[in-house]
Amino acid sequence: MWVSPYTRTRETASIINEKIGVKKVKEDITLIEQQYGLFSDKEIEKIKTMYPNNLIFMIIIIKIMENSMQNFHRVKVLWM
Repeated sequence: MWVSPYTRTRETASIINEKIGVKKVKEDITLIEQQYGLFSDKEIEKIKTMYPNNLIFMIIIIKIMENSMQNFHRVKVLWM
């Protein structure tokens, strides 16, 4: 079982282990939530309205999309 370095995920893994007895639990720093500064917790349309002339907006959106796809592929490989 793979867990992020957050305490809550290690605690959840411990509870799951009590029930199903997974022998190997591995921690992976790349499983943490992504942080996007000013753009965190905001919908794309709201960001466009708040920062209409901000070139960095486009870079952030591209990074969000890249990170989402990388995470999808990493998780997909883990479950195959």
